Amino acid sequence: MREKNHLYKKVLDTAPFGTLFFAYGVCIDVNAKALRLLRCQRSQIIGTSLGGEPDKVHQASITQLVQVINKLETDQLPGILWRSENTVEDDEIVVSLGAVEEADNVLCIMLYPLPALARMVVEEFSAEDLERIDTSTEGKEIPNLVESPKTPYRPEPIINIDQSNSPEPIDATDPIKSPPPTTETLAGLPIGKPLLKSINDYIDLDRDENACGALLLIDLDHFNSINESLGKHIGAQILERAHESIQAMLTDNMQVTQVAGDAFLLFIKDMAPSPAEARERALSVANEIRCIIARPFFTENGEVIVTASVGITLLYDPLISAEKAIQQAESAMFEAKRRGRDTVTLFDTQITRQAQQRITLQSSLRKAVVNQEFDLYLQPQVSTHTGAVVGGEVLLRWIHSGHAMHTPADFIPILEASGMIVDVGLWVIRTSCEYLRNMLDSGIWTPDMQLGVNISPKQFHDPGLISSLEHSLKSYDINPEMITLEVTENLLIDDFESVVDKMKKIRNMGTKFSIDDFGSGYSSMIYLKRLPLDGLKIDREFISNLNTDKDTLGLVEAIMMVSRHYGLEVIAEGVEKREVLEVLRSLGCDKYQGAHFSMPVCLDKFQQLLVA
Repeated sequence: MREKNHLYKKVLDTAPFGTLFFAYGVCIDVNAKALRLLRCQRSQIIGTSLGGEPDKVHQASITQLVQVINKLETDQLPGILWRSENTVEDDEIVVSLGAVEEADNVLCIMLYPLPALARMVVEEFSAEDLERIDTSTEGKEIPNLVESPKTPYRPEPIINIDQSNSPEPIDATDPIKSPPPTTETLAGLPIGKPLLKSINDYIDLDRDENACGALLLIDLDHFNSINESLGKHIGAQILERAHESIQAMLTDNMQVTQVAGDAFLLFIKDMAPSPAEARERALSVANEIRCIIARPFFTENGEVIVTASVGITLLYDPLISAEKAIQQAESAMFEAKRRGRDTVTLFDTQITRQAQQRITLQSSLRKAVVNQEFDLYLQPQVSTHTGAVVGGEVLLRWIHSGHAMHTPADFIPILEASGMIVDVGLWVIRTSCEYLRNMLDSGIWTPDMQLGVNISPKQFHDPGLISSLEHSLKSYDINPEMITLEVTENLLIDDFESVVDKMKKIRNMGTKFSIDDFGSGYSSMIYLKRLPLDGLKIDREFISNLNTDKDTLGLVEAIMMVSRHYGLEVIAEGVEKREVLEVLRSLGCDKYQGAHFSMPVCLDKFQQLLVA
């Protein structure tokens, strides 16, 4: 195996053309020739993701190359002639890709510079069949992907709408550019009166008692963040494309209008002869809209992907009012956002009951905060190589009358949404330091061990976090290096640069950082080199079937490769089977936690595990 690897490196390094390898869409290796052609360092391109957002610290040549590769894959081209002023070659470069034998999900990208080897390559590929891409800026602005002479590639596709077959327009003007002159506010949303009249007329219509219509409320996710980070002109372009995409789907029984700043209300008449059939058709339409909106959108800042949450209510009850129907669609939309966004939810009475239950639970939580009804459990973190306990993670539990009340998944989101998580989170930090001091004084905790403490996004953004952390560490005389703050990928979607700055300030104190549930959220592997991290925790969804799922195994291998490149410690969550542990050990995973060793336990039992 060592000789095989040595031969591979020798061939790669002496190849007369640039070569890059991508595993599961992430760059894992590159030769010196490619680095010279792209005018970049190895550290700048390793970890680059084909699906992630462009990195501001990237060389322009890397960003453009990623776009070229994506076009090769999307259009299934044999090769592309690429010209860019950001590469070292003044002439064109042939870019081609191919799979690697006996290595699924691995791409080999080859860069053939002209005129050195291009003549040979052009003869092989037949230059007439190669699409040309020019990313030079001589005499023009930099586009993301320059147009081909044969078939123009337009980064910002605008769909031309044929209005001749559209249903009655809500207004004679485009609602994006000029909102309807008359609106009525229902359920807090400004609804155009023409659409509102159509909904009321449909509800009042004496029709087949089984005929069923639908309302779909489509709300773009995190749209305010897009406006703030990319500018309102980009937000306007995204809204326009979303509106045109929905309009292009309309049939004679559909009407749509924009409501609020980032939402659209779609009314569908006589969707199906029965509520059961209408339910399936409405879900199908909603998911089609969601997928269309989520298509990549190219701007001058690079590729942007926007998702949407869709709420649906069915119109078959003649006693319901238009206002009530809109309220139900809005409730369903908010439930879709609560479930993680980028999803579709159909209204039912259960949503209302769940909302009432959350209100009751929030009231009980406020009393729990006052009465100090919380406790900290600890789950051991174990070395995959030695089997020794090398740390732990503190986990919040709600204890009432001696019994655990609800699961963390039930009450922590409510603590977060209500803002109570800030006070509870500070208590968690203080109590964690108290636990550490007790274990240090007992001689069962050593300075090289780590205690993981979860920090929610709202707690992270609290202005008092740094001072509170410093105070707790000093009060219990705890070395900051013993604490690892675990943050989720959700933290990265809001003002990335300010998040990085605050992480650096905390890390300068000595405290470590780890990404929790890696792979389940919004970020890509490319963020790993920009964040001041010490480790990451692979989400349990990737771990549970690691020994039987080939695709999951490949993803974890890619995560391990990139993590090792950046010197990050890797912890696997949710390890329940010995077979999974063996796979993790073979991949070089550093630590694990899960039921295979121990579930979360109270402090006394955790201390017993430390001395066992």
